[in-house]
Order: sequence, then C-alpha cells, then structure tokens
Amino acid sequence: MQRLPLIVALLFIIVPMMGQSPHGNSFKIDCAQCHNPEGWTVDLQTIKFDHTTTDFELDGAHQLTDCKSCHTSLVFNEAPTDCISCHTDVHSQSVGNDCMRCHTSENWLVFNIPDIHEENGFPLIGSHSNLSCVECHNNESSLIFN
Repeated sequence: MQRLPLIVALLFIIVPMMGQSPHGNSFKIDCAQCHNPEGWTVDLQTIKFDHTTTDFELDGAHQLTDCKSCHTSLVFNEAPTDCISCHTDVHSQSVGNDCMRCHTSENWLVFNIPDIHEENGFPLIGSHSNLSCVECHNNESSLIFN
C-alpha cells in the first residue's frame, strides 16, 4: 500500500506524455496523414502533407530534396528557411542575405546578370557584353562584391 501513491503519481506523469506528439505542441496534423498505424512507419510516397500551408513552400529544386535534409529533428517547424542554413555563401555576405535577388530556387544560376552589373555601376556594354563571366570572375575571391 505504501507504493500506491507513487504508482498513482507516476501515472499522472506518464499518461499525459503518451498523447503528446513528438513533433511539438503546435503540430496539428493527424498522425495517419504520414504514418502507417500498424507500425508507425512513414511512406514518403504517400504523405499527404501540403507544404504550401507552411512558411516555406517547396518549389524548384527544393521539391527534390529529402525531407530529412531540412527537418533534422521531429519538430518540423524548427527547420531553417533561410538559404545560408543549407547553401554556402560564396559571396561571404558581401551582397547581403537576399539570395533571391539574383538566384531562383530552380537553380543557382544568376538570372539577371545585366541588371546586376548595371545596378552596381559596371554595365555590360561594349566589349564587356561579349565576355564570358569567368574571364572576370575567375576565382572564389572574385565572387565577393564589395
């Protein structure tokens, strides 16, 4: 009988924990949308999660990325949404944090090269308009624009 209060106390602690989601308190999606109830396994082909309902819509190359590349813990809303968390900043912060100013999520090729050169006081006119990028930007240090 002396153990009864201890057992009751443990039940009050353990039982509420059993109903908590390992994905955090703010995760409100039904478990069956991702998990197979028989074994709680996850079939990535049948997940019904709509990423457009989050602050980070999957577009471009991000659609092909493995979920675990960004979601390193089970609390999914802790995944980083800034480019620098996953991608190396070859410009060493010399152009700021807005990668989408020059790049897209489709690929990392710069889509508006003439505009960028114009804005920075070095328009690609005359003989410069025919040069290959690597003729001026020929090493990593030439990617730092300050």
